[in-house]
This record gives sequence, structure tokens and C-alpha cells, in this order.
Amino acid sequence: MGVNYWNCIYYYNSFCGILYKLANDVHRMTAFGRKATKFMMKLSTARAWILLAIPNDGGSLKLIFWRADGINKAIPTLDELNDSLGWLQSVGLITGVDSKYFRTNQGNKLIENCDTGSKSIFDIWDCIDNSINMIEVSEFKLMQISEADYKYAYEEYNKEFWKTYEELCKKDGERPLLAKSGH
Repeated sequence: MGVNYWNCIYYYNSFCGILYKLANDVHRMTAFGRKATKFMMKLSTARAWILLAIPNDGGSLKLIFWRADGINKAIPTLDELNDSLGWLQSVGLITGVDSKYFRTNQGNKLIENCDTGSKSIFDIWDCIDNSINMIEVSEFKLMQISEADYKYAYEEYNKEFWKTYEELCKKDGERPLLAKSGH
């Protein structure tokens, strides 16, 4: 399905249009794999992103997807999650219990320190990135999230995303621009 450029310009200025752009970005990155694109980020940056995406009271992969998407307009890959969660746990910034991930006191303190005086989420993210980049770890165990668990969490996230997208478009009095099968 082609996208009309002028419709994109018109809808870009509305919330529904922003979600449309976000959906296209997410679709491009997840459908074609970020490893082979300009979207690849350094390990410390991905680890900082995942740390920020874990809520204070813990969260499942689906919730981490929501928060990661909100921060970076992207969904972490399975490799990014397994690396980041494993590394963050090995240095004591997070813990995992029953498929839920929690920030530890040390993880919360790092975020609070980076939040002090920051003007945006990107300032906090950059501060965390710089802080964890200085932590040396000779080896750590990757988290072992299976492809099936990753896919299930992504599909659940995707269903909620499209439901929210359609509700917001209806609220704005607009017609959703993408079919669910297009994402």
C-alpha cells in the first residue's frame, strides 16, 4: 500500500499523524532488522536505553517494549535485550524474577543522579550511557529470552499499539491510515 506524501504532511501535525510516522519507523526497523541499518547503536547506549525502559515497579517484555518505543521510537531487538538485560543484571542495576524485570536500588540511584539537572529524557539517557560505559566487566551471561517469548511479547505489544492508535485516531476524528496487517 503506497503512502501519499501530502497526506503524511497533513497528518504529521496531528497526534494521529505522529503515531502513523512512529508506526512506519517501528515497522521499518523491526521488519528489516536494525543490525544492517544506520539505527545500530553502541552497546552502552542500548544498555542505557533498556535500563530506562524498565519501570520502577518492574515490567514484562511487553511493557519494556512500550517504554523503549516511547523513549526511542523503536523496539529493541532480541539480541539487544539479551545483551542489555544480561549485562545490567551482572553489574547489579536490574534483577529479573518470573519474566519481570526490576531496577535495583543501584539502578534507580543511577537514573535519579542522571535525572538531576537534566532537561530531557535524552539528557538522562546520555548520562546513563556515559556512566555505564565506564563500568568494566570482563564477562557476563547473556539473558536467555527465547525467540518465542520475544515474538509473543512483541505481538501483544503490537495488538495494544494498534488498538491505541485506532482509538486516538477516532478521538481526533481521523481515519486510521494503516491497516493492522501493514505493521
